[in-house]
Amino acid sequence: MISHANLLILNQAANQIAYLKEQLIEVIKTKTNNDLDLYINKINNDQYLDLVILDGASLKKQDLIDLQNRFNNPGLESIDVKFYLIKNIEQASKIVLNSLLKFVEEPPSNTFAFFSCKDVNKVLLTLRSRCNLIQLKADYETFNKYLNQLEVYNTYNLDLKTIFTNLEDLDELINSSSIKVIFDCFNVFVNNTNLLDQLKFVDIIKDFSALMINYLISLLLSLDLSIKQKEALLNLANKNNKALINKNVFFTLLWNIMNWRK
Repeated sequence: MISHANLLILNQAANQIAYLKEQLIEVIKTKTNNDLDLYINKINNDQYLDLVILDGASLKKQDLIDLQNRFNNPGLESIDVKFYLIKNIEQASKIVLNSLLKFVEEPPSNTFAFFSCKDVNKVLLTLRSRCNLIQLKADYETFNKYLNQLEVYNTYNLDLKTIFTNLEDLDELINSSSIKVIFDCFNVFVNNTNLLDQLKFVDIIKDFSALMINYLISLLLSLDLSIKQKEALLNLANKNNKALINKNVFFTLLWNIMNWRK
C-alpha cells in the first residue's frame, strides 16, 4: 500500500517506471469509473500531465521550487491526482533536498511522492524517515526476454548480460529502437567500414542520448583493447556522465581511439 511519500529500493532488474504507472492507475481507479480507460491510455503513452519525473543526479533547487509551485495548484488533469518521482535520490545534494522536506511531510491534497535509490543507507535520513519504504521486486522474466532480443545484433558473441545490466535502460533502448542504432554504430567502429558509412554515422551520433553514448562506449570496452584505449574510453564515459561530451566531435574522438591499434 502506497503512502503520500514512498521510497523505492531498487535492484538492477526492477522497473520503477512501470511500478509508478501501476500505482497511479490504482489511485485513479478509486476516483473514477467513467474515464478510467482514458486515463490508463494517457499514462501508458506518457501523456498524463500530472506525472513528473526528475533525476537526483542532476537535481537543482529550482527544479524543486518549480515542482512545489506546480503541485500546490490544482492538477492539469481534471481528476486532480498528482504523482512525482525523483530517481537516484541518494545522488541529490543534501542542501537541495532540505528545501523539499516540508513539502514531503505536508503535501497538497491528492499528491503522492516517490523517490528511488539503489542504496537506502545513502539516502538523506531526514527524507528517508518521512517515507514508506518499498523494496521493488526484480522482473527477471522481462530482463531475460530483453537480453534474448539483443542476441540478433550480437555478431561478436559478446557477453551482453555484463554490458546491459539495467532493466529500465533496456526497456528504453529497445522500445525506442535506439538499440539497433547503437549496434550499427558499434559495427562501424569495429569493422573499419568505408568512408560513406563513416560519414553517415558522424551525423547520426550527434543525436545520441547520454544513455546511448554510455552503452556504445560499454560495447567498445568489451573488446580486446589496449590499456591506453580503455583508459581513453573510460575518460569519455566519465565526461558523458558529467554532460561534458561535445557530440560534434564525439565520432572523431571514438574513431581515433579505436584506430590506435591499427
